[in-house]
Amino acid sequence: MSRRVAALAAALLLVAAAGCGALPGGAENGGPDEPVRENESYFSFDGERLTLESTADQSIAGHVNESRDIETVAVRLQSTDTKSPFLRSATANVSESGTFETAFNFSNVDGGAGFTATLLHNGTTLAEADGEVVNATA
Repeated sequence: MSRRVAALAAALLLVAAAGCGALPGGAENGGPDEPVRENESYFSFDGERLTLESTADQSIAGHVNESRDIETVAVRLQSTDTKSPFLRSATANVSESGTFETAFNFSNVDGGAGFTATLLHNGTTLAEADGEVVNATA
């Protein structure tokens, strides 16, 4: 009986460890240390949230599922904070490898404002990520 329990516990630990290691940094994170996940679309960022400084030319990048044959995407950033409401939208071209990048101006948004980033194609949501505008560093 104890061998069965030990074998079952070992199997469960292996499955749990494999599942936890597959998505470091969160489900939306496609950071530089993480391998490209096929059949998924996501924003690339380090940490738990997408972070933008309260300055101009803040870049947002990501990856689009290559099997979708998408040439352009829309990126929408909508505030979740009523103290500093904003809605920004931009179109980005998708490369042959499925990557995209676009920039936003946040020079008139106060640090600490939260937002939701949404990746869209023809009105269909491909990915979402939580984000925060932080004060510009000197």
